[in-house]
Amino acid sequence: MKNNLDLGEEYIELTINNDESRVIRIDLSDVGIIERLNESYKKIDEFQKTNKDIEINSDGTPTDGLAQSAEILKKFKDLINEQIDYILDAKVSHVVFGNKNPLSTVKGVYLWERFLNGLKPYIDKVAEREQKESKKRLSKYMKVIK
Repeated sequence: MKNNLDLGEEYIELTINNDESRVIRIDLSDVGIIERLNESYKKIDEFQKTNKDIEINSDGTPTDGLAQSAEILKKFKDLINEQIDYILDAKVSHVVFGNKNPLSTVKGVYLWERFLNGLKPYIDKVAEREQKESKKRLSKYMKVIK
């Protein structure tokens, strides 16, 4: 019999585009998601500012067709995939995007942005719950101080 140490992690499974072969698991008890998300947005924003002159087609390729621009966009694509994995602390970018370029757009919005926007309600749930729990714990100690 294996022993089990329950850390109280709260995993949910999300299916991407109703495709049962594309399922990711997210630990909603990990408030580090919020910090990692903020760090990732900063890295992505820095990369975009540094390379703001490169225009992108809807399929994630450069409009100028230059090899140098294509290489920069490949680095950007790799950065996005790396940051998605970092945010969720799991190798999920391939499940989320498959072979699609996360810089591709749908209705003018990058796939990676659509994904993170879709995660927002779940991340907000983590933040809200943890804030309530922290207040509850602090109020216990504040009663002792009074």
